[in-house]
Amino acid sequence: MPYTKTTWVNGVAPPISAANLNKLETQYDEALATVAITRVRKAADEIVNNSDVLQNDDHLLFAVAANEVWELTINILALSATATPDLKANITVPAGATGALQWIGSTSYTETYAIGGLNPMFALVATLGLFQLKAIVVNGANAGNVQFQWAQQTATAENTTVKANSCIIAHKLA
Repeated sequence: MPYTKTTWVNGVAPPISAANLNKLETQYDEALATVAITRVRKAADEIVNNSDVLQNDDHLLFAVAANEVWELTINILALSATATPDLKANITVPAGATGALQWIGSTSYTETYAIGGLNPMFALVATLGLFQLKAIVVNGANAGNVQFQWAQQTATAENTTVKANSCIIAHKLA
């Protein structure tokens, strides 16, 4: 059901006047309108087999305008048949964008990487794992996409799968 703005009436919420309640509600409406949250959900499983070349994920991307700043969390559900291939990942950004990213997962990684630099890696096993990538993207003059990329760390003739329901949650900071 869509939200309908309330027209406050004196006496309904004493001791605050209807005029003050309407003003307060308007301020909240305006503040909430400026909060930009982008959510992207991976709709289907995606498999990489015998490739250590980063490839664009089919679903996990979102558009950014020129000069925007975004804080994002990418939650990755992934697995392989064995621990041999592992998983490496990165994000791509529009030309001129800067930022940093860090992996958080079953093993704590404290290294922070420049976007487009080294590819953080996670060890996979035959059970489903949840890995999280945190990043700040400071975009330059070019609009474009923030795109999740991934591959096997070691090319192995077995399926490495990033599962449906992996997701991006991004907050526009500026």
